[in-house]
Amino acid sequence: MHSLKPAVLLTVSLLFLFIADTFAQNRYNFDFEKDWDWVDLLIDDQSRLFQVQEQIKYLRDEFRIEEGRILFRELAKLDSLNQLRDLPEVINEDIAKNRRKFFEIYIPAVKDADFSETFGGIVRAAVLLANIRDNFGEEKKPFGDRKFIVKSTELKKTNVQIIFNYNAADAILDALTRGADENELVSIPEMKFLMENFDNKCVTRDDLINCFRQVRRNDPLTKLYILSNPLAFMCFGYVEQFSDEYRKSLALVKREEQNILENSAYLLSLFFPENIDFKNSVYMFYGSRNCGWRYRDNSILMDLSRFGDDYELLTKYLTRELFFDERDDIQINVMKYLYTGADTLIYNLLDEVYSNGVSNYIAPILLSNRPSALLEKDFILFRKTIKAIDEKAMQEAIDSMFAIGVNEMYFHSMGAQMAYCIDVYSGRDALKHSLLFGPLYFFQKYIDTYMLDDSPIRRVFRLPSNVEAKILNMNRSISYDMLVDIVNIKVNNSDTTNINPEVRKVFSKYKSRRDNWFLNLITGKLYLDRGFYSESLEYFLYSMQGIIDRAKFVRDIGDTYFDNKAYKESVKMYEKYVTYSGGTVESHSKLGAAYFESGEIDKAKTEFETVIKMDPENSKAKEYLLK
Repeated sequence: MHSLKPAVLLTVSLLFLFIADTFAQNRYNFDFEKDWDWVDLLIDDQSRLFQVQEQIKYLRDEFRIEEGRILFRELAKLDSLNQLRDLPEVINEDIAKNRRKFFEIYIPAVKDADFSETFGGIVRAAVLLANIRDNFGEEKKPFGDRKFIVKSTELKKTNVQIIFNYNAADAILDALTRGADENELVSIPEMKFLMENFDNKCVTRDDLINCFRQVRRNDPLTKLYILSNPLAFMCFGYVEQFSDEYRKSLALVKREEQNILENSAYLLSLFFPENIDFKNSVYMFYGSRNCGWRYRDNSILMDLSRFGDDYELLTKYLTRELFFDERDDIQINVMKYLYTGADTLIYNLLDEVYSNGVSNYIAPILLSNRPSALLEKDFILFRKTIKAIDEKAMQEAIDSMFAIGVNEMYFHSMGAQMAYCIDVYSGRDALKHSLLFGPLYFFQKYIDTYMLDDSPIRRVFRLPSNVEAKILNMNRSISYDMLVDIVNIKVNNSDTTNINPEVRKVFSKYKSRRDNWFLNLITGKLYLDRGFYSESLEYFLYSMQGIIDRAKFVRDIGDTYFDNKAYKESVKMYEKYVTYSGGTVESHSKLGAAYFESGEIDKAKTEFETVIKMDPENSKAKEYLLK
């Protein structure tokens, strides 16, 4: 028997694909391969026959027409709509974080789904995928034919030094669109930087290679998964599918960079002191969502796959990140070391509500006009979390409530509501002072605001009396008069020539105070934040008597010294860490590393030998002992 010639085989293959495609279209009595519009689906007789007009309208609101066409074309290519039950095979190829989130949404969605092979069935299948995508908030619809609107601002700040870097975005988009080899993709310098500069090992080389391979698959299920999950395969799938749109939006961001930055700076200038510098680098990326918003050096990472042509949302997220920079630049953040146990948990909760709430008030990414019923839920969850901490509930239960408040942004919208009330009823200066002095001051100012005689704040938005008492008591640990003086020095001076005489004046002012340890603590943090490490050390050592969580304090300060190559100072802190921690493996290991970097090799060897005795398999200690 003669074998078929290649040309004949190609003809047979094309004929088979044509028949399969034709069968798919005939099965639903609609040609999904043509450039149809939503109105074509609505006026089709089948939409009335199967009573799916409202579902089609819903899809029209959820998807751009380009997405809708891909959605129905890929559904029609399935051998059966019941193949959607095989989506887990595709999901399992995604990175772990995406698998967990998508399975939580997918499994209940398809459990009782009816996948009839009709026009009505394919519409309902599309709705099911749209409902799944709806769980991804503002990320579900990055493109909406939005225009960039230049907002007129009176920028008060002139000391803005923000550098935008587009190298990664350009390289990744180029590699995806021209079908570069995955090894070439992971060799992009910015990709290597991404893998190497995050402590949480957010993405590995194997993750990247696998994600690139998956987005190139041409099967319907993979494309449907990418459409229904904006985060699929590190967002590379969606970027690859809509690369032309992303290229246009990137070009516009480059062109309007200065307007975007000025708008962010203007929003922040309404709340922060005018003489605070804006200094940072902003790296534009695609696919960095899993790694967070910051590199190790604290530069900002903006994943443009999140924003598409939503330039206002991009501006708001940039503003939020710059908010955290400015907050850290002006605050003396040491209050967390004044508490321990349950009080530490409460402080962390207050800080979460405060920091993300105020940033969301300045640059709201949540619905600005949330119904009162939803705002009430925010405060209810906060009260339940506080109660669980007070009653010493299981840590898992506390962590769960905390995670819900953070991940679902209940605490963010609660804090934004509080910031609004302070701003409107107590005045802008009250809110500005909250940014200078931190979460406990913010909560006390909110309490003062609803205690005003003419306050319109309803009882449901007030704090329980026991929480009010707790906040008042925690505030007693803070000498605000000293804090005001040191924060003013920090805001108005940037070098030791100016700082030193001002500090001496403050110490002279409070020389007879019994709480002088607090002044030493905040002065040490002032010098530390300004990079004067040797100056800061002496003040920290004099502040120990008032520190509650001493082990955490000396470890954190030691880490800051070490990370900034102030090794002699880190030795002093890590020696204290060994004492206050009771001599843990971590404390000896950190001290050994500090000795090594300081050139005290014999002392380093002694510490690492101690580590090996306590933990014979400790790889870090073994590595140092071989050096």
